[in-house]
Amino acid sequence: MKHLVVIINFLLLSASYQLNAQVVDSITVNKDSIPAKEIQAASTPQVSGQAVVPNQKFSGQTVSGQAVSGQQFSNQKLIPDYQMNGGENIRIKHFILPAALVAYGFFGLGNDALKTLDRSTRNEIREDNPLFNSAIDNYTQFAPGVAVFVLNGLGIHGKHNWKDAALIYAGSIAIASAFVVPIKNITKVQRPDGSSKNSFPSGHTAIAFASAEFLRREYKDVSPWIGVAGYASAITTGVFRMYNNRHWFTDVVAGAGFGMASTLFSYMIYDNILKKKHWTFSVAPTYYDKTVGMTFVKRF
Repeated sequence: MKHLVVIINFLLLSASYQLNAQVVDSITVNKDSIPAKEIQAASTPQVSGQAVVPNQKFSGQTVSGQAVSGQQFSNQKLIPDYQMNGGENIRIKHFILPAALVAYGFFGLGNDALKTLDRSTRNEIREDNPLFNSAIDNYTQFAPGVAVFVLNGLGIHGKHNWKDAALIYAGSIAIASAFVVPIKNITKVQRPDGSSKNSFPSGHTAIAFASAEFLRREYKDVSPWIGVAGYASAITTGVFRMYNNRHWFTDVVAGAGFGMASTLFSYMIYDNILKKKHWTFSVAPTYYDKTVGMTFVKRF
């Protein structure tokens, strides 16, 4: 059991790092959330009945310190240059944890110590639970993503309407698959149960953590506990993949990193391409010949 405790703690620390980023994100000032009057009042001191405009740079132009009397700036929006465009403000620092998890996974492919940890973890799990077999991880990988649309249906709205959220989520799943599938075919790592050579990285875990990050970003301003629940589901998926003897620990860690990065990339594409160019689209479920699918139509 000691290996399992270490694994869960590792995944929990990774998730908590990502959840803690929520605190920093929540104090980021949105340029449209504060009226210009309030910006002026908060940043402009009053001296002897005159408003003194401090030296600050707004929208690429410098306003020098000078006394201004009787002038109104209520119709102007003073936007500091440090604010970024895009609803989610995805930055390089948000990729630090996903990159570290992916790096750990690749490093583990050729490191004897990490390979030994993989084998000993797998052996301990099988010794304690030799007959364990569950298909729940086939469903928990999508649970956080589905939760977004369930909450929307219940009237608890996130950052985006269901149509935009569906596009972002579909993008994150597509990007995760674009990462995982080729790497599986290149690395050809044998699964713990010996069934095939496509173990690294874990696709289920990648989808699970992509879904968890999607849920967290949609509802981080509603309640942090929603994000916690999403990451708890993702961790459960990763642990179950190992209990089902389908993946090594390094597979799960790398899958988690690819999943989180995929959702970040999806938000970047949505904010910087789709939203800026005002593309319109429609999404509808389909069912044909006992196959469930989704139709996506984009209008230019």
